[in-house]
Parts: sequence; structure tokens; C-alpha cells
Amino acid sequence: MTKRNIKVTSRQVAIGQGGLMTCQIEVSDGLTSPLLFNFAFDCGSINREHLKQGIETLDRGVLDILFISHLDADHINGIDLLLEKMDVKTVVLPCLDALQATAIICEALNGTGLTGDFRSFLLNPAIWFSQRGVQRVIYISRDGGNDEVTPFTIDGPGPLKKSRGLRDEQSQGRRLNYSLQSNGTVPQILQTRTSSIEIETASTENAFEIDLDSFSATNNIGLTWLLVPYVHPFPKDRIDAFRRSVRAALVVPEGESLASAAFTKRLLDTLKYDDKRELLKACYAILCPDNNKPSLSLYSGPHQRPNQVWRIRRPHRYFWDYPHCLAPHLHSFVIPPLNLIQDGGGWLCTGDADLRSKGTRKAWLRRYRNLLEQVTVFILPHHGSNASLDDEVISRMKGTITVACAAQGRAHHPHPTLIARLRDEGVAVWHVSEEMNTTFSMQVFGSP
Repeated sequence: MTKRNIKVTSRQVAIGQGGLMTCQIEVSDGLTSPLLFNFAFDCGSINREHLKQGIETLDRGVLDILFISHLDADHINGIDLLLEKMDVKTVVLPCLDALQATAIICEALNGTGLTGDFRSFLLNPAIWFSQRGVQRVIYISRDGGNDEVTPFTIDGPGPLKKSRGLRDEQSQGRRLNYSLQSNGTVPQILQTRTSSIEIETASTENAFEIDLDSFSATNNIGLTWLLVPYVHPFPKDRIDAFRRSVRAALVVPEGESLASAAFTKRLLDTLKYDDKRELLKACYAILCPDNNKPSLSLYSGPHQRPNQVWRIRRPHRYFWDYPHCLAPHLHSFVIPPLNLIQDGGGWLCTGDADLRSKGTRKAWLRRYRNLLEQVTVFILPHHGSNASLDDEVISRMKGTITVACAAQGRAHHPHPTLIARLRDEGVAVWHVSEEMNTTFSMQVFGSP
């Protein structure tokens, strides 16, 4: 049997108030060049210089998947810089229906405004990405928010009905195969004047599996690395109130749908009127009073099926510049001894997920129920906002290293009250700021 050595390096890059997580999976047999798989989660910051500084630390090459949590500027405004440096093959993001577009437009009105480039993105994200060399866009449906959300099943695909290989044979270097398991729709090809792009909508019950047995089909024993995205919903009562207010503000006839491309275009056209802009801002305050919008979370970790030979070699390797045994540094601190950190090897990103509201929190916890014990690193939602995390989630995150991605000097990110709540529970904390030496990395090693 071919010997395999597996190394997974995950990094939360220091880019200030924003988000940029990268991961490289490397499988080698000691004889030939290794097989690789790279993905990233978000790429944005409120400070462009901090963002450039972080992106400069990345190696050039192929990025197999870019996951986008949501479309706030501090999570996406560096995608253009990332596309200049890396060959991004696939982009995965939440479904962008008219409701979501309306919320994004309202948020933009409260911030830096709606640029022409961002406007073209909202009208057709797939075309926008195809013009920048992306070959595939996969939209993840929002969860409906009911109690029937399906937990990811460790020991098998469960309700997943489709597994489709997504390997790009023309990628630079040797790439690991991966597949998408989903109840989603059949992919469509969109042809533009200069290129084509594959578009698919995947259900909320989906997972990507990276094949770690790619060296030899004859010796395949089912080793995979999991990527499990989940998009939490808006609370239903807020959606209903928001829709009513938008209809009234824009005088939309009762029979006309708010979930159409035509409505999105008409919505964008209304922005030239000052009174309509102010009305949309008021609508947005109804939907997002605490600024927590539907946001894609992502679990990354080994697929620990029962009776499988996949093992993680201990200890994990964590990298930072300030020893955890010293007095807490202003921007980086770890509370419990590292031997109390659970060793599942998983990394859980949250974007700006609302893990405070009961409905969205319960659905999120249900979806990841069977994976939480595998989480070693938990990225705090909304840059460590106190309004985004309930005590129920904190109790489930005991044994993890929690990471807040925020610029220095921010009064509420990470929020002192949240830091105190985490301290009270003995949960480890790390603050990634714009200082490069606060970048947090973890390496996981494994072998059959």
C-alpha cells in the first residue's frame, strides 16, 4: 500500500478589521511531488493597505475554492487583489436573491455607497466572476430556519443524493480530487462574450469532500477532508416585516414578486432618488437592527468515519509570536494550557453569523451538531462582537481556541464583555489584528 503523509496548514491572516483565512492540504508519498488543494474563506478589510499586506504573504498559484461568507465590504473588497495573485477556480457564496440584494444595497447606503463595479456584481455575480477568470460559481441556499435542518452525518452521506467530481485537469501542478455532495440543481453553463462559467445552486444539506487517496485508486480506503458550509437564515418575523416595508417604500404592487432579477434591477434604478434611499435605510433597520445578516459558516476538518484508519498525529502545531505562558499581550492571549485544547483538528469559520438569536443559533448548532467535538479553532462571529454569540455556543466551544479578527483600537471588536464571558468559561482567545505577528496558524498532520 502506498504510504501517505498528510499535512494541513490553516491560517487566519492579519489584515485588520476583516477576514482572510487560507488553507493548504498537502498529500505526499515521499517519492513524487505532493498533491495539493487550496481554499480560502473571505478576503476583505476596512483598510486596503492592511489587506494588501496580508495578501502579499500568500504564495502565487491555484486557489481551488474561494468561500465567501456574505457581501459586506470588509469580507469581500480584497477579492480583486486575490484574483490578481491567484488562479481562483471556484467561488462558493450564499444565494443572492432579491431579498439579499436589497439588504446589501441598504447596507451600502449606510457605508461607502454603491460603486458601479459593485452594482454590476449585484446584477449578475456569475458574469462578474467569469470576467475575472473564475470557472465555476456555486450558490448555497439559505436554510429555511425550521427545526428540520439536517445535522451533518459523520458516518455517511445521509440524505445527500449526488456526488460530482469537480477536479480541473488544467490546473497548475498536481491537484487533489474533490466532490460536491448535494441535493442541488444540475449545473448550467453561462456563455459570455469572452468566456463561459458553470453555475450551480446547492441545497443547504451539502458538503465538499477532498479525496486524500488520490495517489492510487487501487489502495483507496476512503480518507477525505471535509468542507461543510451552512448559511443561516434571517429570522422569519424580520423577513416578513422587511418585505412589507420594501413594498410600501417602493410602491410595489401586491402581486409582484420581490424575488426576481427584474425587481433587483428596478431597485438599483431607484437609488438615484434621495427620498427612496432614506426609505431603504429605514427598511434595513427593520431587518438587521444588530447588523447580523445571513452569513455562510464553514467547517474544515478530517472526516472521522467510524472504524477508519485516518488519525491525527499529536500534538497540533500552533504558531504565534507571543508564548502563551507569558502575561497576555494587548492583542494576543491564550487562557488555558494548550493540553486542554481538543484535538479534532477542525477549523470553524463563521463570517458574521448570528449566533445570538435563538432561531438561527438553534439551526446552526443542529447543522454542526456532529462536528463540534472535532473543532480545534473557532473563529468568533462578527469580529468578536458581543451581540453575535450566545452563552449556549460558548459552552459548546469549550476546548477550542477562539479567534477574533479585528483591527487594533476597535472599541467593540473584540468586545470586552465577550472576552470576559469567554474568560469566565475558560475558553482560549486569540486576537488577529493588522500586526503580521498576530497571524494565527495551525498545522495538522495525519497518515493512514
